[in-house]
Amino acid sequence: MAITTSVKITAMKGKKTWLGKNHVIEQIYFDVTATDGTYSHSEPGVQYIGLLPEDVDNFVEFEDSAEFEAKVLEWAKPESDPLEALCIANVQQLALDEEETLKFTYSE
Repeated sequence: MAITTSVKITAMKGKKTWLGKNHVIEQIYFDVTATDGTYSHSEPGVQYIGLLPEDVDNFVEFEDSAEFEAKVLEWAKPESDPLEALCIANVQQLALDEEETLKFTYSE
C-alpha cells in the first residue's frame, strides 16, 4: 500500500513587533505523519527562523489564510523533509516487523 505523508503546523512563536514589523515568526512547530493505512508514525519538529535586520524588507506579515500557511510550510521544509523521510522509513519497518502466524498444513 502507498505511504502518504502530511505536515501540520501546531504552533508558531514570535515577536509582536520587530524593526517596525508586526507578528514576526521566529519558531514554527509542526507534526509530520506518515501512514500506509495500517501503520503510522509521527514526529514533532521545530524550525527556527533567524531574524536578521537585512531581511526586514522581505518580511511577510502573519495572515490567517491557506496561502500564508503554505508559505510557513515551505519555511519549515529544512526540518520537516528529514522528519518525513524518517516517518516513511518507520512505517516501512513496521510493515516488515509485522508478526505472522505459521502452521503446518502438509499431510503425510
